[in-house]
Amino acid sequence: MGVVVVTGAAGRIGTAVLPLLPEVWQVKATDLTAAGGVAPLDVTDRKACASVIVGHFS
Repeated sequence: MGVVVVTGAAGRIGTAVLPLLPEVWQVKATDLTAAGGVAPLDVTDRKACASVIVGHFS
């Protein structure tokens, strides 16, 4: 099973890509602000990125 963190999931590319990912993958959708199943994540915040990755993959 694949695991992927999608940054910018609420944007134009993210919203186009998310439905194309295999349903068997674990997907963590993120963007600067939370909205409709998208978790907030500022990719310039190194600690926040680490916590999302560690929390999602452990």
